[in-house]
Amino acid sequence: CYSLQSVPLFNTQNGTTFSSMFIGCNSLQSVPLFNTQNGTTFSSMFTNCFSLQSVPLFNTQNGTTFSNMFSSCYSLQSVPLFNTQNGTTFTSMFSSCNSLQSVPLFNVTNTAATGSCFTTMFLTCANLKVGAMSGSAGTLNYASCSLDYNNLKSIFNNLAVTGSVPCSITSSQNWGSSSLTPTDISSSVLAKGWTILN
Repeated sequence: CYSLQSVPLFNTQNGTTFSSMFIGCNSLQSVPLFNTQNGTTFSSMFTNCFSLQSVPLFNTQNGTTFSNMFSSCYSLQSVPLFNTQNGTTFTSMFSSCNSLQSVPLFNVTNTAATGSCFTTMFLTCANLKVGAMSGSAGTLNYASCSLDYNNLKSIFNNLAVTGSVPCSITSSQNWGSSSLTPTDISSSVLAKGWTILN
């Protein structure tokens, strides 16, 4: 629906799957606050919504799958603090969101138990300045974003202790990468069982 710019408030109170709902709606600029309280799957809900500038605070308390939810939303600058405590899959959630500057401190502690990863979650998010997530575990890649020293440290400080789950993080080519000291890395990353790839 390339020319669709807006949609009315559908009755979605019984909806559980919202995957690919607006995929490829290039002209869509905003959506109302749908009732998503029973939603579990939000994958690719807004993929390729090039004109989408903002989204309301959907109820995602039962959401488990968020992969590609906002992939290639070129105009999106920020998102609200969705309830992601049950989330297990965040792959490419914000991939190619070129204008994205910040994400709130999502609760992703459920990934520590499952070992699910965040592969390409922030791929080509060149303007990302804030991106810490609480309790993250798996494979994180923040390469070539715009994170300063303090926000890189915030990301490190919010990493989960890995236990037996192999975890790695890439933080190279950010504004603050060159300011990180061996102590910063050893105390906040290596001490939790993570491998840093730069």
